Formats: sequence, structure tokens, C-alpha cells
Amino acid sequence: MEVLRCRGDDNRRRFALQLCVLRQYGRFLDRYQDVPVRILNHLNRQLGLMPAVSLPEAERDATESSHQQRLREYCGYRTFDDEARVLLEEHLCAQIAQGTWPEDLFDSAMDALRFWKVVPPAVATIDRIAASIAAVGRDEMFGRLAARLDQSARQALDEYWRCSLVSAGHRCSDFGISSGGDAHLVGRLSRPISGNHFSGRVRL
Repeated sequence: MEVLRCRGDDNRRRFALQLCVLRQYGRFLDRYQDVPVRILNHLNRQLGLMPAVSLPEAERDATESSHQQRLREYCGYRTFDDEARVLLEEHLCAQIAQGTWPEDLFDSAMDALRFWKVVPPAVATIDRIAASIAAVGRDEMFGRLAARLDQSARQALDEYWRCSLVSAGHRCSDFGISSGGDAHLVGRLSRPISGNHFSGRVRL
């Protein structure tokens, strides 16, 4: 049994706990001190160890890294490398194209990594990837929207933006909006619109 290869009771507890978390959630636990006592002692009973009220963090990073490597190999997982990153970005782009909301991209990313048996990187890394894909998808969506507007709709939208910015105390030039033409239409569409200022609708 893999757990019994660990030296010391706490190392065995930590290894067994990470094994359960990896199997259930597809990732590793960040902090051992957050583990509830009842779960810890359930593991103790299974391992034949004495009860404990808490589990200290690993004393040596090398030991923790070695345990995680053994767990990945044992469960068939791999690390988040450049190949996995490209695969994840392609997956999230496809989700955006299918209409997934940007705020749902993080959960979609975590589900995909678990399905591929890839241990995810830090949460902040997944957040940055999801935000980047959401921004690109948003720009593409607004580009397609702008391409479908006829001249009268563009002029109406131009006028709305000028009026809304002036009423908010801004100058049009602050947002790159000129007095004529629609060169900045996509950029303007990509900025949030306040519902308090807009009562009309643009027919597509």
C-alpha cells in the first residue's frame, strides 16, 4: 500500500489525505490545518493510527513534492504544462463560442482539467487564463455585433454614447470617441452600459 511507504505517522496522514482529495476533486489540498477533526480521525481509524486534533504542515517541501509526484503517478495524473495550457485555452474558447458566460469559465476549466487528469496550477493562474479568454471572446462577439448594425443603428448608438458620457460628466475624447464615423464602435460596445442611461433598443 502506497501510504505505508511513508515514514512517520503525520506523513502517512498527509499522504492518505492528499490521495482522497486528488481522487475526489482532481487537485491537491493547500492547507492541512483546515482539515476538520472528524475527517482526520476517520483517516486515523482506517490507517490504524492514534486520534489527532490537527495535522501540521509538512516540515520539508521536498517531502511534499515527492509525495505529490508519487500520487500523480499512482492516480494517473500529470502536471499542468504548456501542452495542457494550450488545450485548456482551446477548450475555454470553444465554451465562449457556445455561449458560456465568462463567470462560468473558471468552473469549466476546473472540470476540464479533472477530466483530463491534469493537476491544476494555482487558482490565480486559472483566473488569469479564464479572464484572458473571456476578454478575447467578448471582443469577437462585439465585433460580430457591430458588423450587423446598419448605418442608422450605428448613428443611434453613437448618439447614445455621446449623451451618456456627457450626462456622466465625461468628455467623448476621453474614451476615444470622435465626432463622426464609427471607427471606435467595437471599443465602445466593449465597455459596460449602464441600464440607467439606456431605454431604447437596437434592432439587429
